[in-house]
Amino acid sequence: MKPEWMEQRSDPHTIDLSEHCKDTVTHYVQWLYTGSIPISLLQGQALEETDIVEIETNVYMALARAYVFGESVMDIDFKNAVLLKVLEVERIAETVPGRSVVEIVCAGTIPGSPMWRLLVVLMADNVSSDPRWENSFDGLPHEILVDVIKAMASLIPTKSERLLSINDYLEKAAN
Repeated sequence: MKPEWMEQRSDPHTIDLSEHCKDTVTHYVQWLYTGSIPISLLQGQALEETDIVEIETNVYMALARAYVFGESVMDIDFKNAVLLKVLEVERIAETVPGRSVVEIVCAGTIPGSPMWRLLVVLMADNVSSDPRWENSFDGLPHEILVDVIKAMASLIPTKSERLLSINDYLEKAAN
């Protein structure tokens, strides 16, 4: 709404938000009026496997789009509210955003943005041998993969912290 930005538009009284999903803009306006993000979970209920898939595909996607929208309108308070909501979802659902969410954030923010850093930590902290993780990193931008690897490396115990005993590797002779 700055005058110098208004002068750059063909119609200074119209803001074009057509590149954003209608639901995302609606969530933003609701947040402006209520102070809370209207993206909800099944609070107080045990989450079923289908609920986890719903969270991974829809809830996190909506939050990623909301964060990117906050980035585009330069609303730090909204972006912070979205980050807090992501952490709330992760805590309640015990699942982390998937590849599609990471792709949205990578496409809509700059490397090292707060959401970027949060996703890096969530991925590094939660990576496992679970088969669902097998393809999680395929096709992700190189920059975020490097950040995830660095974060994972920081989680590896130092040599002095490892409980390495040579006896764990030596074979015992049969008597």
